[in-house]
Amino acid sequence: MNKESIWSRALKGGGIGGLSFLLTMGTNMLQVTVLLKYWSPDQYGAWLALLSISTLLTALDGGHQNYIGNLFNKLYVSDMTAFKAVLGGGVRVAVFLGSIQAIVVLFLAMSGLLDRAFDFPKAYHDQFGPALVIYTWSWISVGSIGSIIVRLFTPCGYYVRSTWWNIAMRLSQFIILALCAYSNCGLISTACYYGGGTILLNLVLFWDIARIMPQFWPWWNCGNLRVGFRNFSKSIVLTFTSLLDGFTLQGVNLLITGFLGVAVLPIFATLRTVANTAMQSTMFLLNPITPDLVRFHVGKEWRKLTATFQLFWFTTGLFINFGLLAGLFFIEPVYKAWTQGKLAFDRSIFVWLVIGVIFRTAGAPFSVLLQSLNRLRVQFIISFLRGTIALVLSLLLLSRFGLAGIASSLAVAELVCSILIPYYFTRIEFNEMEGDLPKKDIISAGFSALACSLGLGSFAFFENIINPLFISSLIGCLVIAIMQWTALAPEIKNKLLALLGPRHIARS
Repeated sequence: MNKESIWSRALKGGGIGGLSFLLTMGTNMLQVTVLLKYWSPDQYGAWLALLSISTLLTALDGGHQNYIGNLFNKLYVSDMTAFKAVLGGGVRVAVFLGSIQAIVVLFLAMSGLLDRAFDFPKAYHDQFGPALVIYTWSWISVGSIGSIIVRLFTPCGYYVRSTWWNIAMRLSQFIILALCAYSNCGLISTACYYGGGTILLNLVLFWDIARIMPQFWPWWNCGNLRVGFRNFSKSIVLTFTSLLDGFTLQGVNLLITGFLGVAVLPIFATLRTVANTAMQSTMFLLNPITPDLVRFHVGKEWRKLTATFQLFWFTTGLFINFGLLAGLFFIEPVYKAWTQGKLAFDRSIFVWLVIGVIFRTAGAPFSVLLQSLNRLRVQFIISFLRGTIALVLSLLLLSRFGLAGIASSLAVAELVCSILIPYYFTRIEFNEMEGDLPKKDIISAGFSALACSLGLGSFAFFENIINPLFISSLIGCLVIAIMQWTALAPEIKNKLLALLGPRHIARS
């Protein structure tokens, strides 16, 4: 393992994570522009629906993969024999689960159930089933095993390398999809090229993992199906929560497709893409140090956990919340240019989606800690309530408010399931460590989220962005960020100021 301090991993991981975030945001933006230039909204909507259905159908082993990854973080420093047994058993079970998922996909495609369930344009009825099978099978052939193998990166100290691989994957998939659109490929041809490229790149990834971590090759050597299924049985709750999360994310897309038609889906999907870029930027702050969060908890080092939370809230409050408000000045013209005027920008939909992201960002430290500790019952409660609230409210509000009703339902679900419930269970974890949650910092993070939400609300209700409520919100986010900075421990401030040079450390 690369022996680096938590600060070194956080800074390196944050740096490469920032690059990954910018690249993801850039490719997401450019991808929509390219696809809408060469594809009709109907074809683009059909492709989005295909991705959503495929994601749901391959979610069976999602919880198992996350459970194995969390076990890796715990066992790597304590029991290498058990670590290898978990790896071997996990790979074998992944092959078994992948085979089941492949059969299910084939059955759905041949049965005609999808055509009857969703409002696909007639031009895509004959293409959708075969394209779904090709795309999903190509992912299963490498993704079921690969999603276990790539989890070796983080505990072994190769988080930065894994992010580089993620960047390579993202770029390759974008290029393939853009070339397919430029060549006016149909759904089946696009699925073939996209899936083939994914397989080739994953094979190279597997070779790289085997080369830099030869102690684990062959991955299936240790462990057996008995070990694998024992871990899988423990992860069933997590698997179910993964399915619930999938229904919350992808089920909404299918709800729109079924009730409003596939042509409306690109509007919601593009606005959601813009909103979710902020969430992606927050996770690269926490992902590199997830093993350290587990270590702090096991060692009952609650003060270090507290310091990590404080730093996260200061960073997101200053750069995310304040940045989101500042971005409102140019979001509409950028969106219009991005979609080439083919999709209408709806302020109310956008605002509700972003508010949901703000809530999820504020509660991210709680959620990541609980997930890393494999608190399965807690994760089930959170995922079940999130999915239930989002889908039930969406059904209730859809007929009256349309897409805005769905977006507001997601925001309510995030408030309850990303902040309120995770906070309650995280407080229990701190009590068991005989420590205290940083209440003042939690309150300041809450006020920062509230100030940003009010500013976004003014954007939806007032035509002129520069209004008293917006200006007050902008100032409020900045003032709260200054307060969060003053509350940071001196050693943390010095670590941050060291990035600016020795002069700043001396002044601090």
